[in-house]
Amino acid sequence: PWGPRRSAKLAIQIILDYFLSARDDLETTSPFEKLSCLSSAANNLRIAALLANDAIWRRENANEYCSGVELFASSFFNHEFTWVQIGQPHLFLARKGKVIIPLSAAIDLSFETSHENLNLPPLPNQMVGVDSTVNVFTSSFKPQKGDRLILLSRSEFPAKFYSTTPGEQAI
Repeated sequence: PWGPRRSAKLAIQIILDYFLSARDDLETTSPFEKLSCLSSAANNLRIAALLANDAIWRRENANEYCSGVELFASSFFNHEFTWVQIGQPHLFLARKGKVIIPLSAAIDLSFETSHENLNLPPLPNQMVGVDSTVNVFTSSFKPQKGDRLILLSRSEFPAKFYSTTPGEQAI
């Protein structure tokens, strides 16, 4: 969270409650539309993130900005790894014999305001709860045996990071 921890706890609770109930009950209702281009798990994660955004917006930030949450939530079901993301971290796939592959990236405000002589620490660009609507990045892939995921919150990466193969020291 960027603000009181209660916002992160609220987001986690809402996401868990909705995702688990929707997984167990296919008739679970939601104020948000299911997208036909997404799997059931991806839709459930997306809707859970939207519900968390709505709750934090109404309870914490409707009158005055008090808190925001960068969010990464994932699921592995039926051989599909699905995730939703708002803000950082960046997500990379380390697959045996391949270079590290970026699966999602989030440009933060420090990247936009830093220059060659000034590197600022990460500052959120997108967060749950700071607006009544939010852009939820949703994606999935079918992992292979031995795949590893790297979650990294940084504005920039050394060039060597992208050419590193799994098992090498990347950062």
